[in-house]
Amino acid sequence: MASRLLRPASFLISRTTTSSSASLARFTALHGPLHSSPSNRNNNNNRRTAACPPLLFQHRSMASSAAPATEWLVVVPDVPNTLAKRLQVRPTHFANLETVKKTGNLKFGGAILDEAPSDPNDPTSFKFAGSTLILVAETRADVVAFLESDVYAKEGVWDVPKAQIWALKTAIRIP
Repeated sequence: MASRLLRPASFLISRTTTSSSASLARFTALHGPLHSSPSNRNNNNNRRTAACPPLLFQHRSMASSAAPATEWLVVVPDVPNTLAKRLQVRPTHFANLETVKKTGNLKFGGAILDEAPSDPNDPTSFKFAGSTLILVAETRADVVAFLESDVYAKEGVWDVPKAQIWALKTAIRIP
């Protein structure tokens, strides 16, 4: 038992892999040669190509596809003294977010408060400092465009130029 544990790693590799010539022989037996003999290459009637199992050689070209979507952690401060304006446009802000939620691009959103509210059900008692969001977007510019299109930005509640935006890689997600 101990002698098996002391064998070099190459032993494991040689025992678990097959040679490329054996793999090619097995492929040729199953699917035919990769191309026809040289004498028949110019004869389209006899041209034979390899029959590949579905998805064996399919790949996606990265050059033609869009950048992968990234989660972004966003912290947007409020412009000072905008509580009245925030409360006035808050219903519109929430109504607009319903559409964004349906796309799946908004993972999280909420207010940042300077202190715990005295009444968590009364937004007029909140001491708002800004907002935080987790958005899915391809680029940082897309995140900024999203922020600028929000009613809070258009009405002067959010201070978008001071927004902090980070690409986010979640390690643990608890539903």
